[in-house]
Amino acid sequence: MVLYSIPDIRLFWSTDSGFLSQFEGLQPTDLMTYKPVSVHPQLRMDISFWLPTDSTPPPSVCDMAEMKADVRDAIRTLGGDWVEQVQLIDDFWAEKKSRRSHCYRITYRSMERALTKEEVNEVQKQICDHLIERFGAEIR
Repeated sequence: MVLYSIPDIRLFWSTDSGFLSQFEGLQPTDLMTYKPVSVHPQLRMDISFWLPTDSTPPPSVCDMAEMKADVRDAIRTLGGDWVEQVQLIDDFWAEKKSRRSHCYRITYRSMERALTKEEVNEVQKQICDHLIERFGAEIR
């Protein structure tokens, strides 16, 4: 507990993904500092989109890694402090259409209050508009 600056041992029994995601991929010897998680509920929303059609044949691994990083950065920038987690949950190449599809799960949560679906929908729309403008994505 002291190593990670965790204030209460009961947090180790938490199933909250905001807490658990902080430790993903870490070894017990890795240095990290716990970031407090909000007591307010999470709100998860997905964004699914086709990448531009000029990505035939399938983009290389380097191009995809850069694309994923750019999308995550855009989501975190537009969502601000409300974005707790961004995960690519589906990366699919459709042979018949010769197109690639991505689906990102975004977990929203505020430290101050519970967020409403309407507030998050506005942020989602801004993110979708940005993905269309910046990457040429086609929202599904």
